[in-house]
Amino acid sequence: MLSRLATGSALGVLVAATAFVGPHDEPDRFSYSATGFSHAQAALIDWTIGLYADAGLELPLLDFVSYPTGEPCRGARGFYAGGRSPAKIRVCTPEAGPFAESLFLHEVAHAWDAYALSDRQREAFLELRNLETWWDDGSAPWHSYGAEQAAQVLAWGLIDRPIRVATIPDAGCDELRTGYVLLTGRLPLHGYTDLCDDGV
Repeated sequence: MLSRLATGSALGVLVAATAFVGPHDEPDRFSYSATGFSHAQAALIDWTIGLYADAGLELPLLDFVSYPTGEPCRGARGFYAGGRSPAKIRVCTPEAGPFAESLFLHEVAHAWDAYALSDRQREAFLELRNLETWWDDGSAPWHSYGAEQAAQVLAWGLIDRPIRVATIPDAGCDELRTGYVLLTGRLPLHGYTDLCDDGV
């Protein structure tokens, strides 16, 4: 019964979003600063900002800083350090390949979340994903936080190639699409279905 309700609910969210989403105006490009990045990573930042602009997702002023060790990122390869103007994003890897694409989209998603989402939207996403806590306070596994799942869902909906969203549960195409629409009020910019975890 729950899965039938969730499917009907997902369809309702998609239909409602489709009714309100018209053609995008020419997207605005957003302001940011970047310190210490290679040319390849600087291009990746431009690519990331461009996808958010193309999707019509407004961003705050962003401040990207590259670090040679993982300590400023709390042992991870990327870290959203908070702030609204500018929002601070730390990157602790020299990578510029497929992993880094997802990393930049994910960390910028945290900045978008802090800038654009209301508590009501966060609560609705927590309910949809059957989660209890939004921000990572270190008391539970990484994938059990709403903010982390939301960032993964946004990365899936924005990226311009298929990716597997294996780091969170419930990563089927319908679940990812429903989550993206709930968060943004729009259909995914891309949302490739080639690698969704649909149990196949």
